[in-house]
Amino acid sequence: MTGLDALGPTLEVAARALTTAPPQIDPRAAEATLRDHYGLVGNVTLLSGERDRNFLVELRDGARRILKFYNDADDAATRDMQHGALLHIERSATRCPVPRLFRTLDGEVHCTARIAGCLQTGILISLIEGEQVQAERSTAALRRDLGRSAALVDAALATFEHPQGRRVLLWDLMRVDRLLPITRMVEDRTRRDWIVAFMARFVDEIRPRAAALPWQIIHNDMSGSNVMVAGHAPSVVAGIIDFGDMVHAPRINEIAVASSYFVSMEHDPVAAIGDIVAGYDAQLPFTEAEVTLLYDLILGRLTTRVLLNQWRVRLFPDNRHYILRTYESACRLLDGFAARDSHKDRDAILKGWDRRRSAETAG
Repeated sequence: MTGLDALGPTLEVAARALTTAPPQIDPRAAEATLRDHYGLVGNVTLLSGERDRNFLVELRDGARRILKFYNDADDAATRDMQHGALLHIERSATRCPVPRLFRTLDGEVHCTARIAGCLQTGILISLIEGEQVQAERSTAALRRDLGRSAALVDAALATFEHPQGRRVLLWDLMRVDRLLPITRMVEDRTRRDWIVAFMARFVDEIRPRAAALPWQIIHNDMSGSNVMVAGHAPSVVAGIIDFGDMVHAPRINEIAVASSYFVSMEHDPVAAIGDIVAGYDAQLPFTEAEVTLLYDLILGRLTTRVLLNQWRVRLFPDNRHYILRTYESACRLLDGFAARDSHKDRDAILKGWDRRRSAETAG
């Protein structure tokens, strides 16, 4: 069982967003789009990607940009949400760089090009210069700056509304229990049994408590692939990219997602989570209820990562390397947390947050 039937008919539409291959567009067609719709000429190089077709554009004046063609499964409303969010953040003048949209010759925020007989929608955005850093190489200073940057983006998005924010998205950890059919693909029985038990607890305990937390549209994918780190200052976030997974959710989920990518068992995972929390909390203070639930929400995102990546690699074996680039680390982290004293870890995260709060108040 590897297709849409693995999730059942109720999630068929959401699943298509992850099962539709990227549009087959070659560099020559990308160059023509750049010239015809933006009046620009430059060298175009194909970049790796999971759902979209992305090209690095190097213009004659030395400027570098990204030409992105959307996945065919993304409808107009989904694309409109991404455009709207980028424009909204730009107007908010946030201090955390995000891609800026360049308008077409006709003044539109996106272009529509006929390529190989099919209409393709694309955007031209600024390039956030930087490097990608995985959990094993992250430092406490970088994690704190990641938290700070996430807070700046969320502060800008707090006043952004869009109907598509409430779409059914498989990467929305609030819907992790919908992935139950995929657990049949998990070969490790201990891991599979733990995930099934966690899903039951998520439905009975975690999600009802999350309903009372502050909600807003969040980025929802601050992974090592989407957080660019300054090459000259490896403890500084240069910018956040790829807003394709935005969803209306508890804002603490932003930190749950980021923690699942920037925390590892090679170092103290609870302290690493505390670094990210501290950076965010200094900009946008959390409530105690949010911090109390963070640990379980991190487990929810890790569960989502393990299941969706294992499922998708069976659908797209040719893209195995890209899809599984963080799969093993997610399994190690999930298994590591499953073997730890969860009550002790939850208590340590909350106490660390409370101590920092008290110290700041006293100061």
